[in-house]
Amino acid sequence: MFLERLVLPEGFRAESLDDSAGIVLDGPVARHLVQVLRIRKGQSLRLGDGLGRTRKALVSDVQRRALSLEWAAEVERVERPTPEIVLALAMIEASDLRRAVEGAVEAGVDRIVLFRAHYSNRALPMIGDAQWEKLAKIIRLSCEQSKRAWVPELELCADVSAFLQSPAQFVVAHGGVRLQSLVEICSGWDSALGPMVVLVGPEGGWGHDELKDFESAHLPLGHLGESVLRARTAAPVVVNHLQLVRTRLNATASS
Repeated sequence: MFLERLVLPEGFRAESLDDSAGIVLDGPVARHLVQVLRIRKGQSLRLGDGLGRTRKALVSDVQRRALSLEWAAEVERVERPTPEIVLALAMIEASDLRRAVEGAVEAGVDRIVLFRAHYSNRALPMIGDAQWEKLAKIIRLSCEQSKRAWVPELELCADVSAFLQSPAQFVVAHGGVRLQSLVEICSGWDSALGPMVVLVGPEGGWGHDELKDFESAHLPLGHLGESVLRARTAAPVVVNHLQLVRTRLNATASS
């Protein structure tokens, strides 16, 4: 059975969703839909602008490198999830970084902040360079995979100490099993107290000065269990937990 797929085309104009006429998709997105996913005439897709607005469309014509679509419903809007889930992720090896970002997006992260930690072995990417564009593409494709109408933001942080002063609920993922668990720490959070932020360090863990900074900022250190996780695994794991916390907080607020 074909499941309606969300498509978030690169360079898509948000106002295109409001056009009364249909729309033609071409380029890499169309080639992937036609040649890889085998989209056929009569099947439905849901196009989105990445900012919470989507619209159902029917495929009216299929060509080798293009798809013609006709709107089949009105524009629908998905509210941005609150409170915001933020992953502050230290720079790690490029392949691991891509896997961490991909998993975090599918797990429900709303914003990813990259920074350079003491044990990071890579510099921050430059906005617009090849690595930055590759990460942005991974984020978009992961949203399509998990059917997320809002594309998470990707940011760089040159001053972590200033970031730690922002109004939010923080927790630092740490490997010390004698610490309070991340689950216990987040159980006391409140949806009215701002974004939920988790910091995940590099493979070498946190440096001595970084731990002192966390202590000075009164940030709790939380462990994820007895297993030692790699950064690329820890990132989606902690984001998934915060997603569950957010679901519980919102359910409590609405009851």
